[in-house]
Amino acid sequence: MAYNKRKHLEANIAALRIAFASPAVLSPQQRDALAAYSGFGALKCVLQPAAADDDLTQ
Repeated sequence: MAYNKRKHLEANIAALRIAFASPAVLSPQQRDALAAYSGFGALKCVLQPAAADDDLTQ
């Protein structure tokens, strides 16, 4: 399966929404979403794809 930066960003945002909502008891799906959180290292590539492409050519 190919890596999709937009899906990565969406999954991280979903995990943060769960974390900040602070439910008393997490469902298995919420635990899985939090476990999949991996940070925002690719954020620049998603929000500014043209700038990220320029970085690769230099």
